[in-house]
Amino acid sequence: PAKGLFVGLYGTENVTFYQQATSFGLTRKMDLVVDRGQDVLGVKALKKNTPSNMWCVVAWYSGNFMNTRYGKELFEAGSKAANSKHIAQGLSYGHVVVTLYAQAIAAAGGSTDSDAVIKALESTTFDTCRGDLTFRKEDHQALSYVSLIGFGPADNEDGFQVIGNAAVSGKGVVEPATPGVAFKM
Repeated sequence: PAKGLFVGLYGTENVTFYQQATSFGLTRKMDLVVDRGQDVLGVKALKKNTPSNMWCVVAWYSGNFMNTRYGKELFEAGSKAANSKHIAQGLSYGHVVVTLYAQAIAAAGGSTDSDAVIKALESTTFDTCRGDLTFRKEDHQALSYVSLIGFGPADNEDGFQVIGNAAVSGKGVVEPATPGVAFKM
């Protein structure tokens, strides 16, 4: 029998899947659930129906970046606005883009000329809420961190708990640049 489950559903379909899976006992039969479409918002909806060993792959989890300037600032502003210590990864998307371009313009001497900004993007390591981020000059692939968050059910106000977290650098896992070579599967 299967010992693990990989789920790649997003949004309400993801929450609906877990609610139905719980009623059939599916997630209780699994030693590990890895989820690509879930983050803290979905777990907030699942509460005690959160699988006991569910690990989610997300773009940003504040717990991984509280030691960085922007990670801490984003958590503080986001948790205040949401009135919750659990804030969604989506908040990081806009934050990364705005802080990244502000830093690129500064690195380009204040110029917003496209060529100057591109040169800055290709040659600067940027401070973001996800930690350091660089772009490979060869293909403009962003190299930063991806977050993992482990969740489980809990007898607390939230109905769930964070059981672990980690940040993994993309520098060691992203495929090498192959400019000019056709993509092959």
